[in-house]
Amino acid sequence: KAKNSMPLVYFGVDYYPEQWPRERIKEDMTSIKNDLGADVIRIGEFSWHIIEPEDGKFEFEFWDHVLELAKEIGLHVMFGTVTATIPAWLAKKHPEILSVGKDGQKRVFGGRRQYSFNSRIFRQYASRITRVLLQRYGRETNIFSWQIDNELGHEGSDDDYSQSSVHAWTSWLAEKYKGNITDLNYRWGNVFWSQSYNSFDEVPAPLPTITRHNPALLVDWRWFRSDSINSFLVEQRDIVRRFIHEDATITTNFPGGFFSKVMNFALLGRQMDFVAYDNYPVWGGLEKPLPPAQIALALDICRGILPALRTGVGSWVPGRGGRGRRHFVIAEQLIGAQGHDEIGYLPRPGEAKSWAIQSLLHGANGLIFFRWRSAQRAQEVFCYGVQDVNSEHGRRFQEARETFSFGRLYSSLLAAPIRAKVALLYSYQSVFAWQSQRQSKNLDPEIEATRLYHPFWRWGMPIDALDAGNEETLSLISRSSPEISWVYDIVILPAPISLPDGLYDALVSHVQGGGSLYIGFRSDLKDSDMAMLPNSRLATLAGVKIQEIESLGSTEVSVTDELEFGDNRQTKKPKSKRGTKTSEANEYKVEVWREMLQPLNPGIETIYRYSDSFFSEYTAVSSTSMDGGEDGGEVVYVGCGIDPEALIKLAGETLKFQGILGDDGFGPLQLSEPSPSGNVEILHRTDAADRSWTIITNFDQIPHKVGQKTIKPFETVVLLPEGAPRTLSATPLKNRASTTRPKC
Repeated sequence: KAKNSMPLVYFGVDYYPEQWPRERIKEDMTSIKNDLGADVIRIGEFSWHIIEPEDGKFEFEFWDHVLELAKEIGLHVMFGTVTATIPAWLAKKHPEILSVGKDGQKRVFGGRRQYSFNSRIFRQYASRITRVLLQRYGRETNIFSWQIDNELGHEGSDDDYSQSSVHAWTSWLAEKYKGNITDLNYRWGNVFWSQSYNSFDEVPAPLPTITRHNPALLVDWRWFRSDSINSFLVEQRDIVRRFIHEDATITTNFPGGFFSKVMNFALLGRQMDFVAYDNYPVWGGLEKPLPPAQIALALDICRGILPALRTGVGSWVPGRGGRGRRHFVIAEQLIGAQGHDEIGYLPRPGEAKSWAIQSLLHGANGLIFFRWRSAQRAQEVFCYGVQDVNSEHGRRFQEARETFSFGRLYSSLLAAPIRAKVALLYSYQSVFAWQSQRQSKNLDPEIEATRLYHPFWRWGMPIDALDAGNEETLSLISRSSPEISWVYDIVILPAPISLPDGLYDALVSHVQGGGSLYIGFRSDLKDSDMAMLPNSRLATLAGVKIQEIESLGSTEVSVTDELEFGDNRQTKKPKSKRGTKTSEANEYKVEVWREMLQPLNPGIETIYRYSDSFFSEYTAVSSTSMDGGEDGGEVVYVGCGIDPEALIKLAGETLKFQGILGDDGFGPLQLSEPSPSGNVEILHRTDAADRSWTIITNFDQIPHKVGQKTIKPFETVVLLPEGAPRTLSATPLKNRASTTRPKC
């Protein structure tokens, strides 16, 4: 345990005592601790008016009472600063602090996060309330962590066209371009459509216009908005840091949509002590949950933002691979159906538990269910919690307890570092470029990342998702310096339309040094100013030329495979062919986008070829071995939005090539096959003693067989290392939260 007596892996609920009668709070906390078995409660983030009911008048009696009860009962506290919900008196007194939507309309008081991050007056009030709050409770040792604001940038609050934002935009541009408007005009290409500017205050915010704004302007706007949010976060963090005790930590809880908002989540996360994330696999009117691989990728992004600590949870054992990545916390984990207005899919019995366990297995060392009790009034009455308004301990309550028991039983594994040999790289330079010009109506950067993530995920590989715009990432994939120990055998680069500085050189070093590289379509198309490049360096690295392109939208075309896999593809023999021509070709669907690839030399292997008559001469997916003899690596170019199922065997061959998948397979069952379904997750992990574990979770509503083991719907089975029972199932615990090992 740490100095503040927090468990290695901790569990809790989001609790809103201000929404219930005062006499009920002690009863609630006692039940949270003793009946549910929680360690922590997360409180406070929506209580600005409670603390400051009038301008400059501060009242703390309520939270004094709550914190005293929490300490008495034995619940640790994560306390949220209160800036996400401004009080009505502030909006009335200073309406100029309110943000403006893209429709030009001011966002009135009544929801949340209506403030402008660029409003000087809002920032003054926000700094004051946070300072006063921390002066009161910062030294309270029972508060183990402070959460800044709540879901920064969520629900459209990332974008703002208020006067405060527009003025800050003008200043931001002047600073970026060092006061040289001529430089901006040149780099944006403003001679086009007579859009040249004489001064920075002529540059508009990108409100609706006829046709579209310049993509360079749109990308810069996104960097500006992201910097505005980051500036607020850092300002708040510094205030909190000034007053907290030495064992307390600082975080902010990320909402979903890492690639859909105008903010750089990786940059924000690097300002925190750890990343916190709100995990909602289904929300609102969705009729089915997100696919398990897409959920897993979001969790891996959270884990990938920060390096592991030198000591404590997830600390990295010395050796190849540097420091590893830092564990994160789930600040809100869905437990029931959710929606502010529309409600959709109801998690099936055991399904919410399986999502929570997936969070733990991908690196969460803290998990907090949203919420203790469903709200009785206001906007979130249909966000169902651990228990309903009637406080009965039903199915969701039982699943939460079972999740806690699972986590405590396997805490030594869950607290160990996750050792990944596969890295998926993303960059907000590419994300913002895609947001500014989608090029295909169905193009979604998150879906494209999942497309190339999915095949290796099916093989049970831990995957670190890393920000390629961070210099640390480049050092982890490059093999150019003998002083720096490279980490990853395989690098995945989905839809990299624009490459951050230094990334191309690091990738070349990676493959020339023996690494494998998977490149998605539309690669290396633009520079950082969104100017088109004459050729894709990544396509050239892959040994192909992009002859033509087609935006498919919702249209589907087909590809067929050219080679059988597995006959003579040997470990670290990159010059050998993958196989022989197939007698019966397999066909797979392609969507969103395709590039017609022409191999540049006979050594380039065509893995898939288009099957439609006009373009059947062109390659869709290629592979090439790099020069370098025994030490050379490989480059796979995926020139289309191919069905991820088509890449699973190819991923397996790459794992063999890198020596990751050997003749003995993976883990205690020596699995040598991928997961049988996209609804079954196999995850191979090692504990702190370097022993191999395999964990299988079935997210499907039907049983699936893995090896000789049948996995029931929404069941998690843990395959233990040598010397332990062969299987251990997370079976329901009927009576109480416990760390007792369930019977096999």
